[in-house]
Amino acid sequence: MIIQQTLLILCSVLLFSCQQINKETTGTETKTISTEDSLYHSVIGLHDEAMAKIGKMKGYQKSLELKIDSLEKQLVLQKNETTITLKKKYESLLTSLQQAEKGMNDWMDSFNPEPKLPSKTDLEKYWADQQQKTKKMRDAIFDALDSANKIIPK
Repeated sequence: MIIQQTLLILCSVLLFSCQQINKETTGTETKTISTEDSLYHSVIGLHDEAMAKIGKMKGYQKSLELKIDSLEKQLVLQKNETTITLKKKYESLLTSLQQAEKGMNDWMDSFNPEPKLPSKTDLEKYWADQQQKTKKMRDAIFDALDSANKIIPK
């Protein structure tokens, strides 16, 4: 999975660098970026923001798994409502973090950095759709991390 993610990022960087349109005016170089390139950059930026948080998410997941395991051992010895409630809270948070990570993985599995579409309009629609999906994925990761940080400060 890490190799796939690295290859995806490298392909994205290559695609970005190949698709820039340069235009010379009066001896100075200016860059004009098409709508689809602008959307593409937005998608990659959102992805990069989310990807930078994956390590922290995995750390919270590991911490929660250990805490849940410890609470399960306590509950075998003595059941009390506080421990049961705390265990449920940790399980819910762990599920939220796992779903956010799954959202990232699902998006990356379906993402096509070089779509072959028949028209510029179709390409713009594709990138606009990817932008919305990536924003939703990034927001889910940030929301899950925010909740984890409130419950388990690191």
